[in-house]
Amino acid sequence: DFALSGQLGEVLIRCNNVLYIRGVEEEKEDGEIRE
Repeated sequence: DFALSGQLGEVLIRCNNVLYIRGVEEEKEDGEIRE
């Protein structure tokens, strides 16, 4: 169970990182367009 929860945790962290990076990129693009 501990191994499974660890793997799920890594997957969630990776997904969150991808979403966070995409959000930052979108904010930068929007900022450039607004300027």
